[in-house]
Amino acid sequence: LLADEAASRRVELRPRAPAGPVIVPMDRESVRRALVNLARNALQAAPEGSAIEVAVETAGGVARLRVLDRGPGLDPSILGRAFDPFVTTRAAGTGLGLALVRRVAEEHGGWARLVNRPDGGAEAILELRAEDDR
Repeated sequence: LLADEAASRRVELRPRAPAGPVIVPMDRESVRRALVNLARNALQAAPEGSAIEVAVETAGGVARLRVLDRGPGLDPSILGRAFDPFVTTRAAGTGLGLALVRRVAEEHGGWARLVNRPDGGAEAILELRAEDDR
């Protein structure tokens, strides 16, 4: 969904997933929108010529969707409020994208969070219950 936008910004999207299926009982459309929101945020923060990793991992009955970028990271003053409605760092932003992500996570018995990566950039994590542990 974001391939053209990534190509126009010269940012590579790197998907990574387990070899087998990850079964997550979910509303497909709402989880898709949440993941697109996280990936679009990463894409907007990523410097030209960098890469964004979109990874799916599973362990202990949990599916973890991770979006990692090499942007500037998040100001520590915003990290604790980033998922609150109408909180944004962009002039044209509404501040509703991450609020939607949190709502989707909670509706699926999971959670979402953002962290700054120690080596630069940010990581967005969306965890959902999975049926299989593969």
